[in-house]
Order: sequence, then structure tokens, then C-alpha cells
Amino acid sequence: MDRDHWLAETEGMRRSLRDELTEVYGETRVGVEKIAWLIRHRASEASTRRRKGTLWSYRQELATPMWTKARATLGLLTLAGGGGWAAVGIVPVEPLPAIGTILLLLISGWICVRTWLHIVLERRRYAADQAESLSAYQGDLEALARWRARLKDKPDDEEMATWLDCDRKVLLEEALRHYRLTMSGVIAHAFIEAPARGSERARLRGGPWRYKKYQLLVFLVTQEGVRQLTVTLDFLKGTFHDRQRLNYRFEAVASVRVKQSDDGGRDFQLALVNGNEISVEVNSGMEELQQGERPGAVSEVSLDAAGLPHTLHVLEAIAAEGRKWVDQRELRTGNLTAALNDPE
Repeated sequence: MDRDHWLAETEGMRRSLRDELTEVYGETRVGVEKIAWLIRHRASEASTRRRKGTLWSYRQELATPMWTKARATLGLLTLAGGGGWAAVGIVPVEPLPAIGTILLLLISGWICVRTWLHIVLERRRYAADQAESLSAYQGDLEALARWRARLKDKPDDEEMATWLDCDRKVLLEEALRHYRLTMSGVIAHAFIEAPARGSERARLRGGPWRYKKYQLLVFLVTQEGVRQLTVTLDFLKGTFHDRQRLNYRFEAVASVRVKQSDDGGRDFQLALVNGNEISVEVNSGMEELQQGERPGAVSEVSLDAAGLPHTLHVLEAIAAEGRKWVDQRELRTGNLTAALNDPE
């Protein structure tokens, strides 16, 4: 079927489903991503009913049977015939009282019939709504069971953290190989994990945000300066894309700072003396707290998971002390190694 035709044909049903879901979940903290399975199920069910030709079957199910229509017509004809015969007999005898009585009977009869029809139809509508609601509820439970079975083997947060750590190690190995370095030749290294633009996200209660796509930055501090490699990580496939490389001396780092907005968003900014600025949105804000979580907790956990505190410590030290920090770090590392190797 043509898309426009389908949208026009199902406009009323889609509006009804939208209003129902909005009424049930609109005032709760449940995000739309948590009921996406229900929306897919309802849409799939409507499509299946359309293919089977049962999308509008309720019109036939609730239609008045022909036998009922025939009996009602026969009753009305009988009533009209009997009433006309009675009126013909009584009007010549008492014209005014007869006409008044006939009008009163017609008005009261019309009111009674409409009221009775309203009661009968309302009971029938209520019974039909109850049956439809029960059928829809059973279908939703079955869809929920299928969705839970599909998510039964989903990874927990610890497992996803392990996968992300493996991705960082792979990126580190790629950077070392590209720059032809060894770990012994690297004074310090640091990572930043940031969400890729427009990436979907989710998290468990008390845990950091996990994204489908990340922007990963690795910084390698060597004797000559800083080597930086930036990639886009497709976390679902475990592949790197859009590589960007940048090299700069210690003296080229002008400042390192984190900009925090009122909604909790954090931007990492590295400014170079030539005017270039490296800016990464580490946390987009809007914590979307779950039950039992305190404000600010999600941002703190997410920043720790992104590796920002360690990276900020290393780069701030380089920006403040430059080459002197590298020499002091090497001196401390050498003294520690000598102390560990001293048998006494």
C-alpha cells in the first residue's frame, strides 16, 4: 500500500493509540525508549490486521443483526397501525382530550425509547470495550514476554564497561603502532570518552550513561610532546571510524579547562597557543534521574567512567609546568624503580 494512503486510512487508529499511551505514561518518568517495544507491537498488530482484512472488523461485529432490524420494523408498523386505529375511534368522540392524550403518549414514548436505547447501547458498548481491552491486554502481555525473552541475555553494566575498556586498549595499540612508539617510550597516556553526536543512550540505575557510538580521544605524552588520536567508536560493532590525528609540543598547550553548564553538561576544552581549540562534550546534562538517585550522582559517575579526572590532571599539569612536569615525572619514576630494585 502507498504510504500516504496507509497514513490516511489509519489516522484515527494511530491517534487513538497515541492518546491511550500518552494518558497512561505521559505523567510518569517512563521514557519513550522503555515502551518502544509496546509501540512496535501495537503498530505491528495494526499492520497484521490490515493485511488480514480485520482492521475494521468491529464495524461488522457491532452492527445490528438483520433479524433485529426486521423485528423492530415489524413492531413499529404494528404500533403505528394499532395507534392509528385507536385514534380514529376516539378522536370523533372526545377531540381535544384525545389529541392531547395522543401527543402526550407520543412525547413520552419518544423519550422512553431514546432513554432505553441509550441504556442498551451503552451496556453493549461497555461490554465490547471490556472485551477489546482484555484482548489487547493479553496481547501486550504476550509481546512483553517475547521482548523479555529477547533481552534475557543482555549484557550488564560491568560487562559493557569491560568491552569499552577493551576498545580503549585496541585504540591505544593502534596509536602506538601508528606513531611507532612503545609503552616504555610513553611517559603517560590518558583517554576521554564522549558521546557521538546524536547517539542513542541508556543506563542502569546508579550507573553511567552507555552510548551506541562514542567519540574516543587518546593522549600519548612522550619526550617530544603530545600525540593525540581521535576516533568515532561504533560500540555495537566494535569498529573505529573518522580518525583524526594531532601532534603538539608541551609549549603549545595554552590552557585546559572544563566548562560546566547549569543543567550539568560538561565540555572539555584544550586551547593551543596558535589559537586552535579542541572541544569535546563529555556530558550533555539532563540527568533523567531514576528512583532513589540524588541530583548530580549520574554526572559524577559518567565523568569518572569517561576518564575525565585523570586526563584533566595530566593535561593541566602539562599546561601549567610544561617540560618541567615531564622531567619531574621521569625523575620520580626512576627513583621508584630504583627503590623497588634495591635489595636492601
